[in-house]
Amino acid sequence: MSKFFINRPIVAMVIAILMVIVGLVAMSGLPTAQFPNIVPPEMKVTGIYPGADALTMEQSVATPIEQQMSGVDNMNYMYSLNSNDGKTLLTVLGSVLMSKFTVRTVLPSLELREYM
Repeated sequence: MSKFFINRPIVAMVIAILMVIVGLVAMSGLPTAQFPNIVPPEMKVTGIYPGADALTMEQSVATPIEQQMSGVDNMNYMYSLNSNDGKTLLTVLGSVLMSKFTVRTVLPSLELREYM
């Protein structure tokens, strides 16, 4: 059997192409419910600045962290929530390729200054 395909490589290529086409047709016929749900990775960074209001938290904590995090590879978007009790929560959403290691290497180099 293998000698047949060795002597006739065009037949082998045609069969391979037909298998790919049949696979694509079968895949297009699958309902989307059969595909797995992939949730993008989400990382949360919390900052605490006792006694600060929301504006101070945005200027002195959230904005520098956002500027530093903007260089993370494969990050889709981020948003931060600042509260009047001195807490900020930055949520970073990325693609499946975004790694926690990349985020962990970016954050220690962050220097926060007081903007008052």
